[in-house]
Amino acid sequence: MHTVRMTPPTGSRPTTIDEYLAALEDPARTRLAELRNLVREEPPEATEAIKWGDPAFVHPRGTILLVISAHKAHANFTVTPSAKEAFAGELEGLETGKGA
Repeated sequence: MHTVRMTPPTGSRPTTIDEYLAALEDPARTRLAELRNLVREEPPEATEAIKWGDPAFVHPRGTILLVISAHKAHANFTVTPSAKEAFAGELEGLETGKGA
C-alpha cells in the first residue's frame, strides 16, 4: 500500500514555496499549486514567503495577507483578520472563522 504525503516531511522546514510544494505528493501538490496561482493574480504586488512553516503571501507594507497549507485530509486557505475585513463584502454569506 502506497501512502500519499499530504504534508511536508517533519524536520525539514522549507525556505521557499517551491520547496514546500516539492515535498508534497499529488493531489496535495496540485491543489496547493492551484491555490498559489490564484493568489498570484490578486494582488500582484504581494510577495511570497514561508511563515510559520507554510506558504504565505505578504503585502508590500509587510502585512501577511493569507497563508495556504497542506494537511492530512485537506488544504487550508487562511486569510488574516485585516484581509478578511477588507473583503467583508465578498465573503458575505460564506462561513468564516473568528480570526480568519
